[in-house]
This record gives sequence, C-alpha cells and structure tokens, in this order.
Amino acid sequence: MAANALLFLVVVAAYERYVVPIYAYEGYTTRGVDLATLMPPLVLASLPALWLPLRPKRLSGIVLWVVQVLIVVPTCAVTPLIPIRPYWQSIAWCAWVVACHAGASWVLWTAPVRLPSGPFQAERVRRGTIAASAAVVLLCAAALGTPTTITSLSDVYVIRLRFREQLASVPGVFGYLVGWLNGLIAPLLIISGICR
Repeated sequence: MAANALLFLVVVAAYERYVVPIYAYEGYTTRGVDLATLMPPLVLASLPALWLPLRPKRLSGIVLWVVQVLIVVPTCAVTPLIPIRPYWQSIAWCAWVVACHAGASWVLWTAPVRLPSGPFQAERVRRGTIAASAAVVLLCAAALGTPTTITSLSDVYVIRLRFREQLASVPGVFGYLVGWLNGLIAPLLIISGICR
C-alpha cells in the first residue's frame, strides 16, 4: 500500500515538474496540486492494493500488478490534475478505471483461462519470435542506420519527425516492418518475458 502511494506521488511530481512545462501547448496543463485535489484519487489508486496478491502464484496475478502500476495508478494520478473536465468527473473516471480493474481481477480469479493446446510448442514459438525480431531489427538497422545518441525527452517529437522523414526515403516494406515491430513482435517478446 505504501509503495502504491509512493508511485502515485512520484507520477504526480513528474507530471507537474517535467510534463507540464514541456507539453503544456498540447493540453497537458494542471489545475494545481493540493491535499484536497490529491486525496480522493490517491485513495482510489490504493484500493486495488487491498485485493491484489502480494506473492502471485499465477501469471494473472503478475499481469494484474502490471496493470495496476502502468495504468491504474498513473490514470488516477494525472487525470484529476488536467483541467479539461470538471474535477468530480475526473474522479468518476478514476473510479471507473478501478472498477474495471476489480472486474478483471474477479474474472481472472474465478474463471482461470484454459487455452486449448495448439500445434506449436511454447519454446518453439518463443525462439521463432526472437529470431523474427532479430531479423527485422537487423533489416531496419541496415536500411535506416543505428542510433548513436540517447534521445532526450524534450526532443522526442523532433526525433520522431526525423525518423518519419528517413522512413519515407527507404522502400515501403520498412514501414510495415516498423509497424510489426511496434504492434506485434515487441508485445510478444514482453509476454514471453513475463511468462518465463
């Protein structure tokens, strides 16, 4: 519970200190931070820590914690700070996210998913995915070059624009390869790592 609250406060501080000054022109503004603003979303973000297992025995428990850390806590931390909608409507959105998380937890615990065994064995699929990802990365590196510097968060949009321009100058198949890397191969590798 304490780690959950600490993550919440870190996300709020990062949003206020780093995101708002750089990306305010895109609508990432703030209504300001005070105890009255932070307390209801902090309570909502901490609720799932009451039912999530501290020592997961199944993959679903790990996935629920990943959802808690990457979706529920950041949503509850940032949504009430953005003054696009009324404050209590933002709190209702946070409550909805927590309720969906509770529903997903209940479904995973009461009815474990039983997938039929397919024609491929997991180890063979994992090796094939790693081989395919390595081949795609090597092809993209050969056509687009390799990065030589670490990208600053303040330059993300400039780098992204340069990459699009460079991608337009190579054969069209590389656009598909980059899309496959982002949308299929990277998630498969992440899932493989979580499973292992």
